[in-house]
Amino acid sequence: MLYQTSVETPLGTMWLVASDAGLRIASFRRPTTKNTKESNKHLRQAVQAVESYFAGKPAALAKVAQDLEGTPFQKAIWREMRTVQAGSTISYGTLAKRAGSASAVRAAGMACGKNPLSLFNP
Repeated sequence: MLYQTSVETPLGTMWLVASDAGLRIASFRRPTTKNTKESNKHLRQAVQAVESYFAGKPAALAKVAQDLEGTPFQKAIWREMRTVQAGSTISYGTLAKRAGSASAVRAAGMACGKNPLSLFNP
């Protein structure tokens, strides 16, 4: 079962989709998920985290459970993205190395582009 809600932000409406295990999508484009229910504990926590983020408390985003769908490598990249300090940057090469595949630089870049939780995994 998937759950969907939205939250108003200074950048516009953010759409959130979660499963029973955690947040799956955070997007400024309305997702095309079907047969969703209105809310669950992960969505409520995500809404509070987004509101806290825009109130100047970004640490709240790290506390939201995630249930990402992707390849094992994509999931490794997304996990590593969460470890980058706010305001810092790293290269795709460094990200690939941290995810266990130093030669997969392009794949790391592609995983970044497919990140469904860009606010949560910057």
